[in-house]
Amino acid sequence: MLAPEETVSDYALFQQFKQFIRNHRAEVVAAASLENYVHSHRPKLHILAHSECIPARYKRVLRQLTPDDFKALEQQLHD
Repeated sequence: MLAPEETVSDYALFQQFKQFIRNHRAEVVAAASLENYVHSHRPKLHILAHSECIPARYKRVLRQLTPDDFKALEQQLHD
């Protein structure tokens, strides 16, 4: 039997997203802004675009980010 999936808190998911952004820092910095990077790399339904997208598990976090959150995350990348 498969084990039930563990629910991840919003905070834990946000921390994972921040790590994802740090791991893709070069691509984020190459974009005009973090907000532009996220907009152009949102999870898509197109199968071939999968490798270039932000993983779908971060959709919940992306929906909750405000412009101020994007600015704060972008500042953390440049520090």
